[in-house]
Order: sequence, then C-alpha cells, then structure tokens
Amino acid sequence: LVNAILGEDRLLTSEIPGTTRDPIDTLVEYNDKKYILIDTAGIRKRGRIEWGVEHYSVGRALEALERCDVALLLMDGQEGVVEQDTKISGQILKSGKGCILLINKWDLREKEPQATEKFCTELERRFPFLSYAPSLFLSALTDKKIPQIFSSIDRVMTAYTQRITTGDLNRFFGTVMKNHPPPTSRGRLVKLYYFTQAGTRPPVFVTFS
Repeated sequence: LVNAILGEDRLLTSEIPGTTRDPIDTLVEYNDKKYILIDTAGIRKRGRIEWGVEHYSVGRALEALERCDVALLLMDGQEGVVEQDTKISGQILKSGKGCILLINKWDLREKEPQATEKFCTELERRFPFLSYAPSLFLSALTDKKIPQIFSSIDRVMTAYTQRITTGDLNRFFGTVMKNHPPPTSRGRLVKLYYFTQAGTRPPVFVTFS
C-alpha cells in the first residue's frame, strides 16, 4: 500500500509473512500537506508468531502505534474479518488513536453480488465499538483509492484534534439532560452541573456532578 502511495517500489514486499520487520517511517507530501507513514510488521496470531525476530517485530509494531495519530488497520478482503483484526482494533482504541479501516485486495471481490454490503455488515458486527471509523475498500496493487485515503486521514485528524467550546458543549448538555434526566442515587437526585473538554488527541470530556 505504501509503495502504491509513493508510486515506486521503495519498501520490500513479499507474499511471505514477516517480510517487514522494523517500522519504516516515510515522509509523503500530498496536496501540499506532509504526512509521515509508518509501515509496520503485520501482526499475526500469537500462536503463529515465531519467537525471535518476528516476536520482536510485533513489539515494535505496537510501539509504532503509540507514536501515530491515526492508525490505518489494513485487513484482507478475501479472508474477511478475523479475530486478530478485532484484537488489533482493540489496541488502537485502548491507545486512544484515530482509526480508519482499510479492506485490501477488493479488486478480487468487487464483482461479487452485494460483496460490499455483506462486508459492511460484518464490519458493523465485529467492530461495534468503532462505528465512527471510516472504511475504504481498495487494492494495494492499484492507486485508485489513494486520494480517498488522504481525505479520510484529514477528516479523522480534524475530529481527533477538535476542540469544542464550553458554551456549545453545555447547550448540547442541557438538551441531553432535558430529554434524558439522570437517575436517582439512594433516593436523591444526581446533580450534573456542567460539561467541559479536558483535552484532545483524542478529545476527552469531563462532567462535574
């Protein structure tokens, strides 16, 4: 995928799992914006990981996750969503990173009847905690969807760094409180005073009660 984005075979690729060992940082300029893409080792099931170089590579891949702002989870469109994909997505969520789901090798399935609809249903079922994450169906062998990858990164990054004023938050908060009053606790009404944003990357919100 990175090679398709770069338009050249800069990174070593192979059908053999474990070809990529160390995370590789690549500076890319697209539409006058600069991005650093971190290509990591694929993370296979623990039982399939050989102790030694591959075990070390997986550790480095998880460390790279901590360095990024937006994680692009690349899945095999032919294989479908596997358990390991859900585990990695859980790591992305736990690390508080933005996320985009990329379904690769879609050129091999795009002519199947309702293939996209069926896969989207599978994504909703397996990733209910990532319903906000955009998904793209693509092929790393072509560059047709590359503009959409960058527009998705920009959109996610905007949300990831967004700061909302306390006034706007409390107007929203007031509407929510009116429609869904808080429950009582030990016979007393819980008082929620106000709502504010405590941080970004990812956005964090605090309620005072």
